[in-house]
Amino acid sequence: MKKVHHILIPTDSDDPQSWQDALGAALAINQACSPAIKDVVLFLPVKQNLKSTGLEGFIGKLNSKMLLDGKSLQLQDGANLRLETKQTSSYGFPRKTTIIAFYTDDRILEMIDGLQNVAGVVAVPDYPGLANEWQARWAPLVPGEEQAELELLIDDPIIIAALESISPLMNKSKGVLTAPYADWANDVLRILRAKGHSADPKDVKSWAIRDGWTPGAASQLAKLADKIFKLKAKPSLRQIDNAEERYERWKNGET
Repeated sequence: MKKVHHILIPTDSDDPQSWQDALGAALAINQACSPAIKDVVLFLPVKQNLKSTGLEGFIGKLNSKMLLDGKSLQLQDGANLRLETKQTSSYGFPRKTTIIAFYTDDRILEMIDGLQNVAGVVAVPDYPGLANEWQARWAPLVPGEEQAELELLIDDPIIIAALESISPLMNKSKGVLTAPYADWANDVLRILRAKGHSADPKDVKSWAIRDGWTPGAASQLAKLADKIFKLKAKPSLRQIDNAEERYERWKNGET
């Protein structure tokens, strides 16, 4: 699992303190990295979020206009702040970057999880509850609170072992679950369903993202799990090679 700093700002996004707290958290991430991060991105759903909003007032109209014009602002630690949106950042960044995701939600944060060269993410949800999946996935630091430990997303060790048997085979840079990995995942999930195991597809997706899968491939795995775990009848294992042997390995915690 790649090392990424995750911080959640609980302050209401309409509160001026939310921007100050987010900026302070980003600067802290910059200095915690070696060498120190010199690129900070204000990540918004759309550019319009920086026009006639509270955030425009927090940053200042002149500074906001500079960001909207594609210019950078120098921060107090020497790093440069620039504006990006989901339309402009489909792959990632050329060097390590800290992201302030303002007016964000689980959908946008999931996209950010798939970007390359992200050193840290400071999330400021539009309002409480919009980043619950992301928070469960990463147990982000909440300023003023003790750092929570990562919790198990799936509490069935057999399912974990089964998923871990897929993960090493994956080309994790791929944005989709391609053959033969999709076929392998299909067999694994069918074995689990036949043996009476199930899990929430959202947790399967979060587990895969935490394990380094791209969000696109993790979402496909979750959709496949949803389909198979909802089967009314247990699937036959006769066409799956070594199904019983594989299941026994998972029972013993082996992949």
